Amino acid sequence: MAISVNPQREAQKDQKRRTDYAAIIQAAWSQFRSLAESQKRTELIADLVPVMERFTLGIFRLVVMGEIKKGKSSFINALLGEPNLLPTASDVATSTVFKIMYGPQKRFKVFFLPDTDTGRRQETLEIKSSAIKDYGTESGNPENRKRVDCIGIELPHPLLKQGLVIVDTPGVGGLFKAHRDITWRYAPNADAICFVLDSVESVISSDEIKFLEEMSQKVTKKIFFVQTKIDAADPEQWQGWTNRNKQHLTEHLGISPERLFYFAVSSKRKAIADKQPKNNTDKSISREKLLQHLERSGFPPVLQFLGRGLMRQKEKLLAKQTARQIQAACDELDRQTREELRIAQAQSKEELDQIATELAEAERQLTTWERETYPTEMRHFEDAFSRLRLLTTGRLRSELDTVASVSQFIDQLQFSKPDPQVLNQQAGELQQNLLARASEAAMAVEQEFNQEAILQVEGTAVRLAQGFRPSGANLQLHSGGLAPIPVPETLHMAFGTFEKVRYGMMGMGIGLGLVTVLTAVFPPAAVLGLFLSAAAGAFGGKKGLEQLEEQKRAEAIQKLQNKLNETMMRAANQAQHRFAELSQQMEQFARNTFTEAAKRARTDLQGRIHQVQSARNRNTHEAQSQVKELQKHLQHLNTLKEVLRPLVTSKRPGAERSRP
Repeated sequence: MAISVNPQREAQKDQKRRTDYAAIIQAAWSQFRSLAESQKRTELIADLVPVMERFTLGIFRLVVMGEIKKGKSSFINALLGEPNLLPTASDVATSTVFKIMYGPQKRFKVFFLPDTDTGRRQETLEIKSSAIKDYGTESGNPENRKRVDCIGIELPHPLLKQGLVIVDTPGVGGLFKAHRDITWRYAPNADAICFVLDSVESVISSDEIKFLEEMSQKVTKKIFFVQTKIDAADPEQWQGWTNRNKQHLTEHLGISPERLFYFAVSSKRKAIADKQPKNNTDKSISREKLLQHLERSGFPPVLQFLGRGLMRQKEKLLAKQTARQIQAACDELDRQTREELRIAQAQSKEELDQIATELAEAERQLTTWERETYPTEMRHFEDAFSRLRLLTTGRLRSELDTVASVSQFIDQLQFSKPDPQVLNQQAGELQQNLLARASEAAMAVEQEFNQEAILQVEGTAVRLAQGFRPSGANLQLHSGGLAPIPVPETLHMAFGTFEKVRYGMMGMGIGLGLVTVLTAVFPPAAVLGLFLSAAAGAFGGKKGLEQLEEQKRAEAIQKLQNKLNETMMRAANQAQHRFAELSQQMEQFARNTFTEAAKRARTDLQGRIHQVQSARNRNTHEAQSQVKELQKHLQHLNTLKEVLRPLVTSKRPGAERSRP
């Protein structure tokens, strides 16, 4: 790893040329925490702790996709300077993924899929690097019989330490089109997609274009492209392929040439560049050669694009989101500080008595609120939430029935009269395509439920306690579609030569029999007996084979229909089971939020009563000191909000998602 580009060092070089979002947020957080502690608002600090943890972590999910044998795993290995990290060469990944993230030392963990019927998962298993092939390759785990969901890899690498998480998915095309389900479990959470092509197999195909169109429309427009294996082709060839690929991408995806991020690389040359010089006496020459390999590998622009481009943009987006949440906490602290200042500035006994009367009335209202308003709001929420859950359950069932209608699919199949042998071989792919559509539909319904339920919780919480914001306002249920449902690749139908011969002979026999009857009824026809016999035999044989094909087609369609009905029933059951779990999570979140809102309202009122009592016992000098201190707090809060304003009032975060 000696010659690898160091993203941290590169970032330091252009530090003066860019806004340091991390410094702004950390400074704002430190100042807010100090102000909140001085006013004993520790609950506001507690609300922001997980927010700051997410910001500090700064996760950026890069999902790497592409057809099989395009060099995806080799590209990732070269990117991280770890030539043996992921299985490569002839080892074809199963329907598992590899998640690579930062860790102080290299570790490998296997995570398992839930049981499709019970929803239970096998415990996570930590393994040695040598055991990866037993879980993450087709040879060690054929057809993913071990039910592996993903293999997590922790690695001490500077790019990963910045928050980059790389998700390596199985091939999405060729013989592995059944892996579409992977897309809808991992792609929706992607911050960017790296799509891998190569320089020796073929230029970008129509299947790849179609897949990318789907990704661009339904997942993210942040897609960049890597063309591997430039060392395996002469420059004229790989550069020609690069130009053709760019042309196709521009035409079909609507990406202008200047917005198309496309890199041609050699993982082999990068692996050579990452090696330490073997001869200590000749380091300068060796290092010069290694630097040449690094430059020719094409990886420096990729590393800069990741470190200064995509991840930099993610940092800005996270900073905006975090700034909004800190500002909301500032607004709440500002409200309390102004109320304290109003009490502290009251000089006469009459003013304090008036404030005390207001607070006594507020306490009476709070008691009424706890006895009447709170239960009423809870009933209203429960009724609204029950309606939403019932509506979503029905919609989920309706959507699955519509997008994955077996009867409609079978009707179309019968009308098209497919070749039964082709149908037998494509059975697995056809089932997976329906499952993928069902997974997409389930995910969309779950996400809409999540958004609507969050709005209901927030609305109720705001009515329960003035200025209260749910600590989990950014809660996102895991709506990653359905877990994979194993299906057989074929219908296991037999197509023997003997059967074809038998049906052909039967047809010929019927044809010859008709000629015999004809000559018996009409003797003059005997003159043409030989010709009629040959024609009748050929015609009968053809009809016999057609009858066999029709019979096999009917058998294949019936078997496929049975398989589809069984598979879609399991998918529907899984979707309903998943949604029940998600709605329970949301209900628990709502209960916790409302309990916290009630507690916050009571604490706020008791605090103000205590302030009035303290104000009565203060002398003039103490009161003036308190006023000055509170005014200083307000000034600090205003200064803090001014610091956050450029982030809070700039374009909404969603506007950036269209820019790579």
